Amino acid sequence: MNAMLGRDWLPTGVVPLTSVITAVSYGSNPKAVLHYQNTSLFMDVTLDELPRHITERGNPGNIEGVSVAEVQLPADLLRLGFHFIDTPGLGSAIAENTRTTQRFLPEADALLLVTSYDSALTEEECGTLEQAQSGGRPIFVVLNKQDAVGPAEREEVFAHVRGRLTQLFGAAAPPLFSVSATQALAARLAGDRSALEGSGLEIFEDALTCFLVEDRRQAFLVGLCGRIEGLLQQAGDHVLLDELEALRRQFAMPVPATPAASGGLPARTQPLAGCEVCTVLREEADQFLSHFQLALYGDRQAQEQLATRGGLCDAHLPRLEALAAPREIATGFAPVLAAQAARLRILARDRATAALACEAVVAAQAASRICLVCDAVAPAGAAALRRMAVTVRQFGAAALYRNGSPCLRHFAELLRLVEDAALVGNLLGLQAALMERLEEDLRRLSLKQDAAQRHAASAEELAAPARALHALASVPAARLAPEVLRSGRPMADTDRGLP
Repeated sequence: MNAMLGRDWLPTGVVPLTSVITAVSYGSNPKAVLHYQNTSLFMDVTLDELPRHITERGNPGNIEGVSVAEVQLPADLLRLGFHFIDTPGLGSAIAENTRTTQRFLPEADALLLVTSYDSALTEEECGTLEQAQSGGRPIFVVLNKQDAVGPAEREEVFAHVRGRLTQLFGAAAPPLFSVSATQALAARLAGDRSALEGSGLEIFEDALTCFLVEDRRQAFLVGLCGRIEGLLQQAGDHVLLDELEALRRQFAMPVPATPAASGGLPARTQPLAGCEVCTVLREEADQFLSHFQLALYGDRQAQEQLATRGGLCDAHLPRLEALAAPREIATGFAPVLAAQAARLRILARDRATAALACEAVVAAQAASRICLVCDAVAPAGAAALRRMAVTVRQFGAAALYRNGSPCLRHFAELLRLVEDAALVGNLLGLQAALMERLEEDLRRLSLKQDAAQRHAASAEELAAPARALHALASVPAARLAPEVLRSGRPMADTDRGLP
C-alpha cells in the first residue's frame, strides 16, 4: 500500500505487524483518527504516533480496544473517492489478528490478497479466497517480493500459484500479479520510471484502477437497474421497463478505463500551491504598500503622484485598504478624489457626448498600465517568470508543477519565454491536467454540498472555488489574503479585502 501511495506512510515489518483495521482514504493533510470499540470516543494522533496504536508491538492483541484507525493521506490514488483497508495478516501466530480480518471481509467491495514468493498462497489464504469469492466479491492476488528470487524461481512460483488458483476457481480464477513493493516504493521516491516499470506495480495499479473507476460503477448501475425493475413491474409500466432494459444493456457494455485526472502531474504529498508569479507580485505589492501608506500621510510628492494617476488599480486598492490606517487613506486619497472631481467638472462644463464622457472617465481610472504598485512590482514578476522558464528548460515541464501551478495569464507569458515546441506541448498537457483536477474538486464539493455532506469535503475541495478563480485569472487572486492560496484553506468573507 505504501508503494501505491508513493511514500512510507504506514508502518511495515517482517514480524506480525498490524493489529487493528486501518482505513486509508484521501485527505488534503496527513492525519490519523483512532475510533474505539463500544464507544463513540475517538482520538487524533500524528502519523508518527500511529505505530504505537495499530501495530502488534505498540498495541499487542489490540489491548487498547481500537476498532478502526482512520488514516487520511494526500495521495492521488485515493482521490478517486475509495477507501483502502489494511487488515491484520492471515495465518498470523496471533489468532486475534486473523479473526479481526475474517470479521471484516464481508464489508469489503473487493479483496486484494498479498502473498509472497517466499511463502506463496498458504492453505489459510486459499480458504479465505474461497470464502470471499463465494460472496461474489472481485479478488486480486499479488505475489510480492519478486526481487527476493531469481528469474527461474520466479517463473516457477508464479506458474505454481496460477495453477493453484485455476484448480480452486477454474475459469473464474482471480488475476495474479507479480510485484516488488520495496523496489516500487524506492523508485517512486527517487522518481525512477525505469525501476518503477521493472517492479511490476504499475500493471497491477492499472487493473485495480480500471475496477475502481469502471467495473465497480458498472456493477452498481446494473444492480440499480435490477432494483428499479421490480418497482416498475409492480406498477405495470411496460414502456419504462423497455427503456430500463435498454439502459441495462448500455451499462453492461465494456467501457475503457478512464485515467485519473492527474494526467502526468508529479506525485506529491501536499496540496498544490498557487501561481509562483502571483505570489511574488502579491508579496512585492504588500511590501511596497507597507512603505507607501506611510508616505501618503506626510509626502506631498507621493500624494500628487497618486492623484495624477487616479489612485490605484482594482487589484491593489483592496490590499492598501487592508494595510493602511484610516488616517493615511484620508490624507492620501483626498487629492485623488479632488483630481477626479475636477476631471468630471471639466467634462460637465464642456458638455461632452456620452461616448466621449465614458471614454474620458475610463481613461482617468488607475488601470494596471498606470498603477503605481503595478509599476513597482513588474520587475519582480518578470524575474519570477524567467526563473520558471529556466526551470522548465533545465528540468522539464513537470518540474514546474512539483510545488505550484501558474494562473492562465502568467502561463501564457511563460509559454512565450520557453519557446521550445516539445516543452510547450508538455506544459499545455500538464496545465490541462491541473484544470481537470480543479474541475473534479469543484464537482465533488458541489455534490457534497447538495447532499448536506459538507463535513466530508477535503480542504482542497473547500478551497477549490477560490483556487479555480485564481487559476483562471491573476486579478481576482490579488483580492485574496496571501495565506489563502498558500495554505489551501477555504476563503472567508474577511479574506476578500472588500469593505
